[in-house]
Amino acid sequence: MPRPLELVHEENRYKVEVLNSDSGQKVTIDGEAVDLEIVSLEPGRLVVRHEGQLKIVRVYKDQSVYSVSLPGRVLTLYPADRKSTDPGVTHGPVPSPITGKVIKITVEEGEIVEALQTVAVIEAMKMENEVKAQVAGIVRNIRAEVGSNIDQGTALLEIAPLEEAE
Repeated sequence: MPRPLELVHEENRYKVEVLNSDSGQKVTIDGEAVDLEIVSLEPGRLVVRHEGQLKIVRVYKDQSVYSVSLPGRVLTLYPADRKSTDPGVTHGPVPSPITGKVIKITVEEGEIVEALQTVAVIEAMKMENEVKAQVAGIVRNIRAEVGSNIDQGTALLEIAPLEEAE
């Protein structure tokens, strides 16, 4: 059985599970079945049918964390059993989950950030997408500049362990 994921959206947390069944894959959110059929699956791209409509979903993975890009927003999925010491969620570069334009860096070098704090905003297809820190730590090496165009996966900044703040 696949391990459950935790969906984080606007500071709300949801348990997400994808289970195989005789009729395909079943998705539940907080134990409730969701009307969702996976039509095709390719690296980084899903085509799903939800409420009769086809939708393209982009999925980016960085270690054990997934960024899911939907029209108008980016959602983040974490392993539901993660802890701050989980080796799958580490300090280091914070990558852009999408290709777009950097419109805001919301932190400064040396600033202490909390896990899930917004650190940057990327504009793609006229939609603003928040990029959040995956772990608590101290901001180091801000690489992105406001106004610059970046590719998906480009490191925006780095987050170092809090011990380095001392």
